[in-house]
Amino acid sequence: MREQITVVEGADNREGKDEPLLAIAIVTYNRPEMINHYLGTMVQKAEERDVTIWIYDGSTNDETQKVVKKYCDVGYQCIHYVYLDDSNEKERIKRRVYQALYERKAKYVWFTGDRNALEPRKFDYIYECIKMEKYDVLVHGAKEYKEYSSCAKLYRDYGWYITGWGYAIFKSDLLDRVSLEARSDYFKHTYGGFGDITLFWLAFSKCSGFRAVALPISPISLAKNVPLPPPTAFSSDSFKDVWFNNWIKANEMLPTVYDEYKDKVTKDWGRNTGVFSPRGFINQRIDGRLTFKSARYNRKCYPKVTDVNYWFILLVSILPSKMLSIIIKAIDLIKDLPIK
Repeated sequence: MREQITVVEGADNREGKDEPLLAIAIVTYNRPEMINHYLGTMVQKAEERDVTIWIYDGSTNDETQKVVKKYCDVGYQCIHYVYLDDSNEKERIKRRVYQALYERKAKYVWFTGDRNALEPRKFDYIYECIKMEKYDVLVHGAKEYKEYSSCAKLYRDYGWYITGWGYAIFKSDLLDRVSLEARSDYFKHTYGGFGDITLFWLAFSKCSGFRAVALPISPISLAKNVPLPPPTAFSSDSFKDVWFNNWIKANEMLPTVYDEYKDKVTKDWGRNTGVFSPRGFINQRIDGRLTFKSARYNRKCYPKVTDVNYWFILLVSILPSKMLSIIIKAIDLIKDLPIK
């Protein structure tokens, strides 16, 4: 049996590493191929810059650790690996997220997941922006360049977007403004992935002279052809348990400074990703996440996360999935027909 906490790291004696400028903190679970890709594209850049890479692993095997050790063994000193074991997957992900955020590793933390592929050339631009040490938060992948002095307006524009792990880089000392009691409370009452997001916004609200920037460039993308991890107790939870109960709760828990935009942001995630669009609900029915029982159970939640009429959702929940698949294919075929 593996030890509960295992740390593998290079002997990081590089100049200026008492507090590096940037730490890339990656939370991972059973994706050694992705970690290998991550390190293969980024470790040399990190080694040459004021950057460390932290990997927080909760895998069911030691394959990820072997990948990390391979890079450490050839002399890379910027890699740090932490293995956190727990029989409860829900608690394990919370612990990984919490450690990735609160172990002080650098002036800035780039918190991300294991399906995000970093593009090295675009990373250089982001790194130069971080080096200015001008901003408390940097959001990348924005529609346009824009600076913010109001955390509420940043929330208005990107509250839904920053739910994606890896889309914001922030000063480490921001989260120090949040008490241990508040951290524990947020993580206790929301899914780990939302616990960290709500803590970001809580911390931002406590920052005097807040400064943020949205950058119209994204150095990350979802990796393609990466094997998915095997099913877990967490991933088999029903869709409503993660999104409805936790996404709504995460926004409701935020301080009053965000009240003006909470309803908008709560719906923005579904609007922008299409998850809670008419087609999104059809897809949920096809893959078994939407049932008549779940549609009835969530009837009071739907108005908070979507503009789609409830009766449409209820109708979709009782139609056979095969019929809906045929309808979707027919719609796609019609859309592809040339217009004369």
